[in-house]
Amino acid sequence: MAATEHSSKPAGATERADFVIPLLLLILDAVAIETAFLASYALRFHTRIFDALGFVKENAPPMQGYVLGSLVVILVWLLLFDSRNMYGARRNVTLADELLNIVRVVSLGMLIVMSGAFFVFARRIRPALGNGHPLHLCRKSQCTVV
Repeated sequence: MAATEHSSKPAGATERADFVIPLLLLILDAVAIETAFLASYALRFHTRIFDALGFVKENAPPMQGYVLGSLVVILVWLLLFDSRNMYGARRNVTLADELLNIVRVVSLGMLIVMSGAFFVFARRIRPALGNGHPLHLCRKSQCTVV
């Protein structure tokens, strides 16, 4: 008689794990990105940590803008990570390859997000410059007119 191998896990358990683990990774990444956005908002507008660096104290903009921006950034980052197959259930990669993939995706993500932020900022500031209003760049009590 031929011996047959019996798995200790039920047949459906493997399929569930193949779905649940990537889903948990995706959710954790989204939560981490949102936490970073909220922490940056709190550090910038509700602490005095940047006063020593000479940043001008600004009134805090509505948090709604940060949350809406973070949703776009979360979507971009999750799509980038998924495009590199980083949410696969059974990935056979070395730690070095995994870290290299993370560095590549993070670099590309930063480029995309910073480019998007630049164009949004440029679109908001262009009307003021086009109407003859100078741009004031201020640091502490010194302002430069551009």
